[in-house]
Amino acid sequence: MKNTARRSAKAKLDEIFRGEGFFGGISLLLRFLYCRVYSLRLRKCGSLLIRGKFSIRGEKFISIGSLQAGNRILIEAVERYHGQQFQPELSIGKRVFFSNDIHIGCTHRVILEDGVMLGSHVYITDHDHGTYGGEGPHSH
Repeated sequence: MKNTARRSAKAKLDEIFRGEGFFGGISLLLRFLYCRVYSLRLRKCGSLLIRGKFSIRGEKFISIGSLQAGNRILIEAVERYHGQQFQPELSIGKRVFFSNDIHIGCTHRVILEDGVMLGSHVYITDHDHGTYGGEGPHSH
């Protein structure tokens, strides 16, 4: 059983290095290790691999089954804002893929189920930033 697991891990590493090149493979491997350590901060996390810059806020309210993502990812569960208290629940299922420039914001509840794929420049939220009360076409 151990030999099969070693061969499987070796095959995956060979595939990564073949697709990314040597330095790209090393970079991806380091990113994987960083994400693995970072995932320990989350409420629950199966696997996490984000290839570029990312920020995750409100980790204790976020559950991830398995997520692979590109660059410039912002995932936030907002607990407090301007004196308001929230109990957010942000859940990302298994086999979820994000492209680049993704922002997920949550004050109440956002659930991305298994197999969700998001293209570039996507913003998903369950809240707004208040209302505008000034003069002009957008005043309320």
